[in-house]
Amino acid sequence: GGLATYLVCDRVAALVAAQNLTTRYSCLADAGFFLDHDSMSGAPSQSPSFKESFYAWNSTGGTNQACIAHWTPRGEPWRCIFAQYVLPFIQSPLFVAQNLYDSWQLNNILEIDQNKTCPTYGH
Repeated sequence: GGLATYLVCDRVAALVAAQNLTTRYSCLADAGFFLDHDSMSGAPSQSPSFKESFYAWNSTGGTNQACIAHWTPRGEPWRCIFAQYVLPFIQSPLFVAQNLYDSWQLNNILEIDQNKTCPTYGH
């Protein structure tokens, strides 16, 4: 999915370049930009589960190595499973397709109940 595109974009670019130096390569991340952001109540939302997943899956070698090199000395290489932390390290051309308002993230990360705060008119 989109998150995987952020994580391995440069690795795939290197593989393509190793096979053919004339091939132009770009990445397209179709969604997958999950926010590392506290909920509206101030509680961590996705960070604990993403952090746990990062270590459970041994993801250090499966994401952008420049990001890992940046965050490991700070004791937080798990941040490199979030697109927002990997993005500054991506060297390949990257096109991002992401909704400005993602209903899943509004409900599950920010914990904004859309049924209460965003009434549907005309029904």
